[in-house]
Amino acid sequence: RLHNGDYVIGASVALPDSQLLTVTENGYGKKTPLDEYRIQSRGGKGIFTYRITEKTGKLAGMKTVTDNDDIILITSDGVIIRMHTDEISSYSRQTQGVRVMRLDDGVSVMSIARTEREEETDEEAENSEEVIADDTTETQIADESETEGDVE
Repeated sequence: RLHNGDYVIGASVALPDSQLLTVTENGYGKKTPLDEYRIQSRGGKGIFTYRITEKTGKLAGMKTVTDNDDIILITSDGVIIRMHTDEISSYSRQTQGVRVMRLDDGVSVMSIARTEREEETDEEAENSEEVIADDTTETQIADESETEGDVE
């Protein structure tokens, strides 16, 4: 049974050694051990899981995760980030959580997804460093060209 204005944001299977990850529209989140939740009977009104404030915003999503998973957050302006779930702190059901994603004004978290952890290989790390170095060089060359043009 739901109160007026309430809606279901997700459902998940409680797996051994997993925690409930909840994320709010304003980029706050937390993991909560599943043993803090009692079994809900049929026709129940639910169990309190998050202290919602104006700062945190409403819940955007929830997933059952382990510390070996990754989470993908998708925002209203199309930004997608991927992070390890072990980087998100565990708290009790009655807390606000911590900021897991910084958002610009007017932007909110729209969806979350759980996925298998993806480890970056040494080769991928080297390639990403090369791309950063190449971008820096191009930017520096462009800046130097503009400076030379202004001097003439």
